[in-house]
Amino acid sequence: YYQTINAANALLAGIKGSTTIPAATLTRIESEAKFIRALSYFHLVEFFGPVPFRTEPVNDVSQAANPRTPTETIYRQIEQDL
Repeated sequence: YYQTINAANALLAGIKGSTTIPAATLTRIESEAKFIRALSYFHLVEFFGPVPFRTEPVNDVSQAANPRTPTETIYRQIEQDL
């Protein structure tokens, strides 16, 4: 799940502010990435409760260690993404 979440976060960071991608395509890509991230976090929270949470890509191993985040915070982000 975390590889999928990181890929979605990297995609979202990479397309932010893009002027070369048509607006409709940019909206579709952003929506699909957020859906995948939301679904992945939903599964993690349902299985494990509080889990480490990131909305920015991890580019270095030292960034990977995060404390567990309360489920309410993660559910708010899931709702926002959807």
